[in-house]
Amino acid sequence: MRALDSHLHLWDPEVLHYTWLEGPLAWRFADTEIEHSRVSRATTETAVFVQAETVEDDFLDEVRWVAGQASAIGVVGIVAGVRLDRGTDTTAHLEGLEAEPLVVGVRHILQGEDDGAAGTAAFVAGAREVAARGWTFDACIHAAQLPEVSRLAAAVPELRIVLDHLGKPAVGTAEAPVAPTPEWVRDIDDLARHPLAYCKLSGLPAEAGGTGRASSSSPSSTRRPTRSASTV
Repeated sequence: MRALDSHLHLWDPEVLHYTWLEGPLAWRFADTEIEHSRVSRATTETAVFVQAETVEDDFLDEVRWVAGQASAIGVVGIVAGVRLDRGTDTTAHLEGLEAEPLVVGVRHILQGEDDGAAGTAAFVAGAREVAARGWTFDACIHAAQLPEVSRLAAAVPELRIVLDHLGKPAVGTAEAPVAPTPEWVRDIDDLARHPLAYCKLSGLPAEAGGTGRASSSSPSSTRRPTRSASTV
């Protein structure tokens, strides 16, 4: 059996600085921890690292840190942190990422941004530069922002968009699950009409509340200190 974790976070607060790391997750999670959480039945185990929301000044350093341990961990691709709305600074940042061959995509977390952030001229211009390099864009959003991602897909049709965590719909808890809302069904269906839009399920269960929920937020609010294999 081959296992591919399509959404792996690694972090080390002694090496990098993070915007969210606190509480029970505020310890190193890297090569040693990965070795202790291997999938026992896997003949081949690889992963795509997704940026763990360091401070902006550490975005490039995070890529270098992950690349330095990629072979030991099995990382075959890196989705790097970036701000797509910085104009010439975005261009310079993307050019810096080109030096690392493991970079296959970027992520500018939108879930905490103001409405319309992905529709600004600066953001769309940055997205076009990502597409020109053949990279993907990971969209980490809340469900209400799905229409915004659809508009981005229409504005930059050559951009491959990977929707993280199904767009984070409300799922309730294990004890009291909730059905998808009609609005989410409509919006996810609309995004699915774009031929270069893809979707990952990983991390969605951690959006549920309940007694098993950790007290700290991960870089995409996934709240999990251990690995989970994804089948997308």
